[in-house]
Amino acid sequence: MKLYKIIFKPFFFLLDKYIKSNRSWNFQRIKLGSELPASELDALHAYRLSCYEKDSPYLIPSTQEELDSEKAFDLNSFHIYAKDSDGNIIGSLRLLKRPFEMEKLNFSDEHKKGLDEYLEISRLVCSVRQKGLGRRLLIRAGIWSIVRTQYKGFTAICKCQRLPMFKRFGLIPKTSFKIQEREDQTYHLIRADFSEITLVTFKAFVTVQFETLTKMIQDAFSFNRSAL
Repeated sequence: MKLYKIIFKPFFFLLDKYIKSNRSWNFQRIKLGSELPASELDALHAYRLSCYEKDSPYLIPSTQEELDSEKAFDLNSFHIYAKDSDGNIIGSLRLLKRPFEMEKLNFSDEHKKGLDEYLEISRLVCSVRQKGLGRRLLIRAGIWSIVRTQYKGFTAICKCQRLPMFKRFGLIPKTSFKIQEREDQTYHLIRADFSEITLVTFKAFVTVQFETLTKMIQDAFSFNRSAL
């Protein structure tokens, strides 16, 4: 067993339970798409489409074949998502088991070796004004995957503007390429083992908790001043 799992796994197990029970995180129970009710999977798909219409229309399936492929990937993914107090989805990502969506893209076979041991992070989307939720989704994904799965790490592709966020979580660029079907944008193939991101994930969790506590204190002082 890896040293990082001996040291961190029991502690991360407690963090996993804390996040599941803490309303401020608003996360739903993580399940495979094939285990989710059809209505919930449809809601996730509809939510993503609504986000794509604003920012990434090229990700909207344009043929029945593309739609069927997208639904097949959803069924083969673990879904991490949050809802607001009214039960509306406000952010989601999926952790896809192989075969990966990104394997359809044009990059070297060398970078596809050993992928059976990884989960692909994909379809990370958040609603407007949900500051910090993308970071929380990645923290949730990291803690849950380290505790609950036997995978080795994460892999993903990302656009240039999202690369700094993923690098803060320890995901390292392996190569870059352009995708003609996605407006010829440059994407990076990134990857990291859990042994490399465990400490980073824990630090990110502590930072989020500190920021949440600070905001609660500030809000309390603001309320008290307004009541005077």
